[in-house]
Amino acid sequence: MALAKKKSSKYKIAKAPLTAQEKISRYMRGNKGKNTKPELTLRRALWQAGLRGYRVHWPKAPGKPDICFPGRRLAVFVHGCFWHRCPYCQPSFPKTNLLFWQDKFDKNQARDARYKQLYSKAIGNVW
Repeated sequence: MALAKKKSSKYKIAKAPLTAQEKISRYMRGNKGKNTKPELTLRRALWQAGLRGYRVHWPKAPGKPDICFPGRRLAVFVHGCFWHRCPYCQPSFPKTNLLFWQDKFDKNQARDARYKQLYSKAIGNVW
């Protein structure tokens, strides 16, 4: 029994262009929180250097550091320039809803400082 071929249409239906809000939403959805490219690059370099025994996003450590060496009492946080406001790159602010973003970035920086202080008291080495 042969399957009937589906007739192809001469005309393709074009999709409506995305609005600015949809573009921003799609772009922001693409930002990952775990296993980012800098994290993977660092982990690959650690592995190739022979540094094994690290934990990734270890929930037992405060703040779930990106890479944690429990035996060596070492935690590594890989911070993105945009979200954590790198002082060297000085990334620009989003153009819309500036008060929301300023508050969000301030909270990120305060959380980073809190975890760094907590780690320096608990284990000593934070990068």
